[in-house]
Amino acid sequence: MLIIRKANKKEEARLFQKMGKTVEESTVGFAQNDNQTSANMFDLLIKSGAYYLIAQEHNLIKGWILIGQDFSTLKSVQTAGIFSLYVSPQYRSSGIGRKLINYALTELKQQGYQQVQLHVFTGNPAKRLYEQLGFKDICTLMSLELK
Repeated sequence: MLIIRKANKKEEARLFQKMGKTVEESTVGFAQNDNQTSANMFDLLIKSGAYYLIAQEHNLIKGWILIGQDFSTLKSVQTAGIFSLYVSPQYRSSGIGRKLINYALTELKQQGYQQVQLHVFTGNPAKRLYEQLGFKDICTLMSLELK
């Protein structure tokens, strides 16, 4: 039976060891597989109150989501943020990502948030899931390499 719950400190440390690969995948190769840089970035979020929810079955972590307080620069209000969603490759397309997001949304609503935002890279397959759950595109970040 799949259980979703808040990660403990030991589990957070294990997740940090996988952050480089997670960031590389979620950015569709835009960011490099660098565990230290990625872990530092997520550690700042943890220190500001964000936390991991893990999807666990038979003592095996199959996926996780990092959620917490964010700030909408467009509306100048505090919102909730989904900062990371990851499901191990062998468990993708099994509904774990959807369960993690739904659990997180329920928890964030109970905490009083009225809006949730996230960033997703073009080409990230999770974008389709976000759209199915009602997330809408509100902006596009564009980049140009200057040579």
